[in-house]
Amino acid sequence: MTPIDDDSEELDELLEEAEAALDAGEVDKAIELLEPHAADRDGHPEVRAMFGLALFYAGEYDDAFEYLVEAVDHDPDDAECRGALGVCHFFRLEFGTAEKELRRAILTEEDWAEAHYWLGRVLEFQGRYPQAMVSFQKAQTLDGDHYQAPRRIRDEDLDAVMQDAIAGLPPRIRTAIDDVPVLVEEYPTEELLRETDPPFTPDILGIFTGASVMDRSTTPSGTQPSTIHIFRRNIEHFVGEREEMVDELRVTLLHEVGHALGMDEEELEALGLE
Repeated sequence: MTPIDDDSEELDELLEEAEAALDAGEVDKAIELLEPHAADRDGHPEVRAMFGLALFYAGEYDDAFEYLVEAVDHDPDDAECRGALGVCHFFRLEFGTAEKELRRAILTEEDWAEAHYWLGRVLEFQGRYPQAMVSFQKAQTLDGDHYQAPRRIRDEDLDAVMQDAIAGLPPRIRTAIDDVPVLVEEYPTEELLRETDPPFTPDILGIFTGASVMDRSTTPSGTQPSTIHIFRRNIEHFVGEREEMVDELRVTLLHEVGHALGMDEEELEALGLE
């Protein structure tokens, strides 16, 4: 494809159309518009930066990363690209760098609710809960339609959901997982996330570790014990209302029970437990 001239009307029209698509939430359209012009490393910096943002808003954090690194190198005062880069670092489990980039974005654009929210997520993952809540409340104050301080799941709700979900399983399945402990934790540890390649993302709702019930007979002794991990703070961010939290907690638990029984993701999706 012929490169776009820096001062051409075509460049202005492309950027305006792509920005309008992003503003309207039409992320796929923005990607489609920008991708042919962004693939070349010598392409226009603004096009590549906006393409990185489009990938970021599509949740393609790994693909967005290199474009956003390039964008902040080109324009250190681009708060949106720097904030998005901070989130990408969070999903790459690079928490110190994520915090640094998000704080720099906030210094440039103090009233950007999204940056405050993601800074809260980074701080919360590190166990700095009071500081995280300040960031969540700031995001809510700035844009309460899109960001709310997380509501906590009560311990009694957690216990009731766990007991009801397991009690509702067929007896043979309850027996099969009877010795599989269910641990409810605030967040996954970095060590747990890095047990796979590529690592799990820090916003994962639950993880099953160890050998499935089907594989135990062939598993060497000394292998990590089978365990279901449920991460309550990620569930609290995933849904807002108490009833939704309870439903998601139940689905997450049953999803991991499925893994404990040896089911893969396609089988779980067929059961409505994706």
